[in-house]
Amino acid sequence: MRLIYRFIIKLVDLLKIGAACVDSKMAQRYGKYHNAPGMLFDDFGRRLGRRICISNPGLASQYLFCPMHLFRYWEFDFAYRQLPQQLDNILDVSSPRLLSLMIGSEKTSKILMINPDLSDLQETEMFIQSLHLKNVTTMNVGIEAIQDLKEEFDCIMCISVIEHIDGAMDDSAALKIMYDALRPNGRLIITIPVDKNYYEEFSDSQQYGTQPKIAEGKYFFQRIYDWDTINSRIIDKVGTKPKIHWFGEKISGHYRAYSNYRSQEGFVRRVNDPKELVDNFQEFESWEAMPGLGICGMAFIKDIG
Repeated sequence: MRLIYRFIIKLVDLLKIGAACVDSKMAQRYGKYHNAPGMLFDDFGRRLGRRICISNPGLASQYLFCPMHLFRYWEFDFAYRQLPQQLDNILDVSSPRLLSLMIGSEKTSKILMINPDLSDLQETEMFIQSLHLKNVTTMNVGIEAIQDLKEEFDCIMCISVIEHIDGAMDDSAALKIMYDALRPNGRLIITIPVDKNYYEEFSDSQQYGTQPKIAEGKYFFQRIYDWDTINSRIIDKVGTKPKIHWFGEKISGHYRAYSNYRSQEGFVRRVNDPKELVDNFQEFESWEAMPGLGICGMAFIKDIG
């Protein structure tokens, strides 16, 4: 009886996975048909999954069926569109790995990826080796190490990172370090989460092994910026006005509801992200036009004066 029960549970799990695979393919086709942002990265991520399906089946399943988190589709597309024409030397500061891996696969530019999270960096190294990328290297260091590199870069990318930085070095200090490491006319590309009001989020554990501990056993997790803090903590600190783009939910509160549902459902819900992106999110002309939570993408060009 126990064996029969286990067999039924296993069969149900397999049926769920099978249905999720079908949903994943349909969502991908839906995203492409409606010209969703980031679908080039979606294709690339699925190809990566196929490359490691034997050596690392657990990680492969993630890339095969849900290669990116919802907002990453737009963030990667934004960053890719902002790349300067002169692109010999790129620094990637702890961005999700898919961005630099795809750029490194397409271009001959030298890319240095730095990341204080060793386990995440080791997975990145596995993909670099699988793709035979000779132009992409990694360093297990934080942003503060940029000052010791004694090098200038054509482009520095920092996607969905600075909102997590706090402590002795905060987001403003990190931005100054990155901007100073650009060559004249070099470009700093960042993305951050935004909402109608500024607030901070905390966690019971260190999400990346770097956040400072605060009172009552909590750890700092991230900032959600509004227009005032974008200006005071970012634009004013860098000292030059960036090119700005906005992307977010069409109806206020939808992202939170979807994220909760996504967390509860897990894999079977995440595979629908490309369709979700098309149906419930869009670009906006300004922060004021956004009804709720979203992403701000900024590209700073270093003043040659």
